[in-house]
Amino acid sequence: MQPPHAVTSVVGCVVLLSFYGMARAGEPPNYSLPCLAPVLEQIDPEAPITLGQALLSGPARHAEWLEGLGEVVFPLTTDQPEVRRLFDQGVALLHGMWYREAERAFRQAHELEPENPMVLWGLALANEGRPGRARLFAHAAQVASHEKSGPEEKLWLAALAHFYEVNRSVEFAKAPPLDRGLEERSRELVHDLETIVLAAPESVEAKAFLLRQLVLNEHRLGISAGSHVAVDLLAREIEEKAPGHPARHYRTFLWLDEAPARAAEVAVGSPAITPGLADGWRYAAEAHAAAGRTQEAALLLEAALRVDRRYLAEQSLLPREAQNLVANQAALARLEAGRGRIEEALALAEELAAFPRMPGEPGSAAFHAGRSLMVETLMRAEQWDRLLTYIEDRPELKSGPGVADRADVWLWRGLAQLHLENGAAVREVLAELEALEQGTGDAGAKAAIGERLGALRSAFALWNGTGGQGGGERRGAAGEGSEEADALRKWLPAETLARLCYRAGKTEEALAIIQAAETAEPGRFLTAAAYVELNFQAGNEQAALYAFDRKFRARASLAEEGLPILNRLDAVAARMRLKKPWTLPAPEVDWASLSGGAEAPGPAAWLPPRAPAFTLPDHTGKGVSLESFRGRPVILNFFLGVGCIYCAQQINQFRPYAQDFAAEGIEVIEIGTDPVSVLQKALGGAPAGEAGAKERIPFLVLSDENLETFRAYGVVDDYGAGGMHATFLLDGEGRVLWRDVSHLPFKDPAFLLEEARRLLELHAKPGS
Repeated sequence: MQPPHAVTSVVGCVVLLSFYGMARAGEPPNYSLPCLAPVLEQIDPEAPITLGQALLSGPARHAEWLEGLGEVVFPLTTDQPEVRRLFDQGVALLHGMWYREAERAFRQAHELEPENPMVLWGLALANEGRPGRARLFAHAAQVASHEKSGPEEKLWLAALAHFYEVNRSVEFAKAPPLDRGLEERSRELVHDLETIVLAAPESVEAKAFLLRQLVLNEHRLGISAGSHVAVDLLAREIEEKAPGHPARHYRTFLWLDEAPARAAEVAVGSPAITPGLADGWRYAAEAHAAAGRTQEAALLLEAALRVDRRYLAEQSLLPREAQNLVANQAALARLEAGRGRIEEALALAEELAAFPRMPGEPGSAAFHAGRSLMVETLMRAEQWDRLLTYIEDRPELKSGPGVADRADVWLWRGLAQLHLENGAAVREVLAELEALEQGTGDAGAKAAIGERLGALRSAFALWNGTGGQGGGERRGAAGEGSEEADALRKWLPAETLARLCYRAGKTEEALAIIQAAETAEPGRFLTAAAYVELNFQAGNEQAALYAFDRKFRARASLAEEGLPILNRLDAVAARMRLKKPWTLPAPEVDWASLSGGAEAPGPAAWLPPRAPAFTLPDHTGKGVSLESFRGRPVILNFFLGVGCIYCAQQINQFRPYAQDFAAEGIEVIEIGTDPVSVLQKALGGAPAGEAGAKERIPFLVLSDENLETFRAYGVVDDYGAGGMHATFLLDGEGRVLWRDVSHLPFKDPAFLLEEARRLLELHAKPGS
């Protein structure tokens, strides 16, 4: 049966779609429908052709005022203080490379002052990682430019137009493709920014953006910034004129590769400038890690995570909604594993794997990072029995979403059995992988399985000393080694691979592998320990004893007791005539100096936010509260009325799974914008849950005519489009375990059913 107002909705959608196809770049969006899903389905958010399309597919919520981003004062022509404040926050966020929040700030400023071309300039820069959107905003800035713009603003706009090759006299949809490549345009942008600096020598922002471009060109594109000393002098001039400016971390990255120790010196105290920016702490951590100061790096990374978690808690968000939380947590887990802090690393990895997932590979980034880090950590710790236990007991390791994930599990199992010297079990695993490979007709899956199969065969050959019989050790270009080692680099930590090569008699290759790892990541205890051990075993006593210095012995004291490598190093200590315990106390870190006196208050772990309470009438007018479902998990589907054809499609997608959700004890509740009178006509007079109503919609339907609950859950577009679509999963305690909020309805109930099972099991554990 067609929903009552479906035809009206479709006609309206066609009208609105026509508007968005015809609107000129300078025109603001015109929201005229309760449901924008039909429009958004026709828009490529990465390649909009009008300003209306770009804004419609951008942020839906107003910016939050954020503290601790540094001090920015950009010379903006505006009579509105709030626009100036939003613009300055956006610029500060650009310097902090927090692009999601930067776009929100500029988007809200655009709502207040849509004709201001510099606001569109900011939107372009906030989308520099999304060039299709950025170029559209750059064109819109040219269209909006006017005589009221100041001389310096005109130079900023000209530099942007030159970079994106836009011309206000040419309709954007008819603009030719970019003529110059990114590298050439990035080089020329430096010259354009130098023009602004020369024209406005007192402008801090002109110098800051020049510094930014020089450093980013080098790190992203390999374009040399020239004399690092000269660039550093530019950075120091900015610091002298504006000590609170958030450009400080550019100096850190300037020296990161060339002189890591210098980068660490520059980074000392820098978090105090931007204490509310998680990545400000992360940048300082990277500098200290590159310099081998892993104890300091770990503390700074933990601070970055606390800032991220505080941001999530304050805004009731899920982990994927913080720009770099997953990457920051993965970095800390890997660092802690390298320091020999196995339990801390595992806890971080397990939490990553437990984060809510979304359909598709990008939506499962935390899950895949967490499971890989669990395995990597246990391998580095040489805890092979424990790895097998994890594979059997941990849901994250037992299986995965795809064929390649299942092949991963077999590979891990085979590698563990190999190191436990159980050859028969390894052969069984090889047979399972071969059967898995033969059983799939998908070329991509077959290739993925074959890669893992080849890795395990290579490991088995090295273990048995039969690797390289076709040509022995193959040493060529830097990083090149035997075929077996090359097949395993992706799957084994450097320490494990080096030991495996050494066992196979490939001494030169083993030492090269561990030397490269020690050079790439200095100060990691487990890597340094393997370097000492392998050189000592190979007879390179001078190298081994030289590395067994006081710093190494202090790092060893921070590693967990019971690691096998600690016992094996006793022989090296004895050779140096050191008595047990041969470790030395690690020096205390001066946190006040390291952080500049800043603190990073925030939770020690991410906790699911509490769902707002509500009481809403069903189609019979009876009030239904969220509290009445306490003890039972709930899925809330927010929809835009029974007349919304896209909402009907979502309900029809969920309809076949009604019994499956019920079997799991999950109540599915639809919350719509219709008044009770409309719901009564749509569902009839039968009480909720009885046959008459269930035949129409098999779920409880509630009315939120005034959008109060929509607002409480953040399911409204702050830019005038009204309510949006959303799906929430709440556990029996009323905590939000999963959510999807968009103008497009979520229509993958099969995924959500499986994810609900996983998340409800994980969060049912004590202490979760």
